[in-house]
Amino acid sequence: MPALWAHFIGVLAFDAVYVFYYGGGDTTTYHAGATIIRQTLTENNGLGWQLMTMPAGERTLQTAPIIDRIGGYYEAANTLIVMRIAAIAQLFTLGSFWLSSLLFSVLSFLGLWALFRVMLDLYPRLLRHIALAVLFVPSVIFWGTGIMKDTLSIAFLGFLVYGVYHLFIKRDQVILPLLLIPISLYIVLSTKAYIVVGFAPAVIYWIVAHGLSSIGQGQLRALTRFSIAVFVGFVIYWQRNQIWSLGDRVVQQFVQLAISFQGWHGFITETLERSSGYSLGDIEFTPLGILKKMPASVNATLFRPYFYEANSPVMLLSAVESSALLLGSLYVWLRAGIWRTWRLIARDHFAVFCLLFSVLFAFAVGFASYNFGALVRYKIPCMPFYIALLFIVWHRHKEDVALRK
Repeated sequence: MPALWAHFIGVLAFDAVYVFYYGGGDTTTYHAGATIIRQTLTENNGLGWQLMTMPAGERTLQTAPIIDRIGGYYEAANTLIVMRIAAIAQLFTLGSFWLSSLLFSVLSFLGLWALFRVMLDLYPRLLRHIALAVLFVPSVIFWGTGIMKDTLSIAFLGFLVYGVYHLFIKRDQVILPLLLIPISLYIVLSTKAYIVVGFAPAVIYWIVAHGLSSIGQGQLRALTRFSIAVFVGFVIYWQRNQIWSLGDRVVQQFVQLAISFQGWHGFITETLERSSGYSLGDIEFTPLGILKKMPASVNATLFRPYFYEANSPVMLLSAVESSALLLGSLYVWLRAGIWRTWRLIARDHFAVFCLLFSVLFAFAVGFASYNFGALVRYKIPCMPFYIALLFIVWHRHKEDVALRK
């Protein structure tokens, strides 16, 4: 209940900032579009059903005037899905912006609660620490509770981890995970597809590593690992041209997206002076050149803005959180030792999953954003995983110290 109340307070604060401080924004635009869809749905079921099911950008003679009233947010799949879910919420809230926002906050809470239950099942002695990492992160509560893409992505990311855990790791449920996994993947891909870029390799490692560790005998486990390595090597060699082509397309799309984001956010910062921006320096847009910016990108996502980079009350609060996270990270790394930290992570499959997802995701959004106003929202999916990782490492370190005494 404290966590649910925190989400209620967070979404009301979020809405108040957008309504009274910014004078509107994405969340009010989503609500306005959802109101038109909901009104159409209640007045003309057939026409409303078309608005709820047609692909983004498609229109008919009947729907064209309504889509023109909604505006450009109907034309993109990642914004349209938010308005459609908000329209469903409005059926229960009679079109109230504030009540619809509260329903979105409940959805966000349920997704994070599912993630919390998974981590608590893995680390039952870390109840308060896991709760703090997953349920009470200020930026997640504030930016991940309103009528926004961020709310849907963080909620269904939690459902996705829950489904994967119970289907592939614990193997105690089938029906619910088989429902949650495809639905969650669809929502996450529809709202923020780049989350999957960091999530996919991390979750594949988790599932494979857990499967190998469950094989009892050492020689059989070694043989299984060797067989998998040979099979993967054969597939990579046989499909090397296709893999190279796919990788080249992914890199090109990532570069184009990064250039677009960096250019637009740089324009906002330097020309319009509406928000705080940052730079990673000169970038060579090649695979090696991009990888060279990985440390700076991860640092920007997890530990910036610094206090001297905050130029608004919202950025100042973000600076407080990022500074606390930096100090906490340094404390854990230095007390446990850098090399021992890696060893502690390496022997825990879920910890490696958290590290892989946090680093890959932080790299992607830190490299592309170039604007702290956007970055504080983009980074919230990795925050519970990274903070939980710090607590896991510290817990393992204290256990080792106790055993040596």
